[in-house]
Amino acid sequence: MAEQAEELATLVETIGPQLRRFLLGVTKDVHAAEDAAQAAFAKAVEKPPEGPPEALKAWLFKVALNEALARRRSDERLKAAAKNLQWLRMTETNHAASRIEQRETADRIQREIDQLPEGQQLVVRKRLTEEKTFAQIAAEEGLPLGTVLTRMRLGLERLRVILKDGD
Repeated sequence: MAEQAEELATLVETIGPQLRRFLLGVTKDVHAAEDAAQAAFAKAVEKPPEGPPEALKAWLFKVALNEALARRRSDERLKAAAKNLQWLRMTETNHAASRIEQRETADRIQREIDQLPEGQQLVVRKRLTEEKTFAQIAAEEGLPLGTVLTRMRLGLERLRVILKDGD
């Protein structure tokens, strides 16, 4: 066992730089190459392969390559997940901004409805907020249907002009 540890230490010293250069070519990242090399050496210490030193060298290169490729796949998955989360955060931000914008528009419309003449205001509110039909509004208010329709049309025209001028 001590003999294998010495062989491994010698191997690390002799092929360590060569292995790191090889891994740097695969990963294009110094830190990733170093991590993969360390993982390969750690596996060799934990459970050294049987055979001559040349076989150990080939085994280390194979294990290091597999480590580097596994780390790259893992990094790619993390980047993809981060990109998806970024899209989700942007979507949530857009929805929040949209809700705020909708609320501000609704508040503005309410303020403008308050400025309409009383008859138009009444018809517009009952139609838009209470969702009553024109016939129901006419019956409740004791007005002819044509009057209710005219008040709604005039109220909407006025709101359209006011809201258009405010943009």
